[in-house]
Amino acid sequence: MVVPAALRALVHWGARDITLCGNLPRGLLPDLPRAVGDDVRLHYGALGHRAFLDAAGEADVLLASPGLTTLLECSARGIPVVCLPPQNISQILNASSYAQVTGASTADRPEKVFRAQDVLDTRLTAPADNPGNSGGSPGEDAALELIYQGIARAAAAPETVRAELADRVLGCLTEVGDRRKQWTALVRLIGTGGAAQIADAVLSVARSSKLPAKG
Repeated sequence: MVVPAALRALVHWGARDITLCGNLPRGLLPDLPRAVGDDVRLHYGALGHRAFLDAAGEADVLLASPGLTTLLECSARGIPVVCLPPQNISQILNASSYAQVTGASTADRPEKVFRAQDVLDTRLTAPADNPGNSGGSPGEDAALELIYQGIARAAAAPETVRAELADRVLGCLTEVGDRRKQWTALVRLIGTGGAAQIADAVLSVARSSKLPAKG
């Protein structure tokens, strides 16, 4: 549902060279050339981590699901990211955080699919004795069900949703050249010293522990 809408928005934005990264459903492949037209060069397929970062570093913008690792890696490189519609609770939270710190808009799903706030409210307010609850927040499973049911309904008649998604993505793309957007803000907020902090903590524990004498 999302990929054709994103491609449509990129073409309207003026993109003429698009790299589509990932393992794509076979049923989607025949539609890709038609989605972009004859004037656009489209490359698609899975990329390794380093190849992906290289491709993203050369791009004017990255459109991606709001996974935290992707957002941090692009923030560290100053790559503008348009957050595509979230597919789970953590992505809803990531997109919200990214929008707050960067000042950039995110491409939320149309309300006919689901409202992000409804998902978050359900997660916190659903009864703790929900039969489907598997731990964590009381309404975790109920919130996920709200997401999956909305996506399933939209998938049954995707074209209307795709048209609205394309408009939302295009609106986000118009902000890419705005110098007021803080594309590096997320990594500056979180920092880059996590690995060093963990290493220091491990070494501190190792130094203070009494290791058994060697026999």
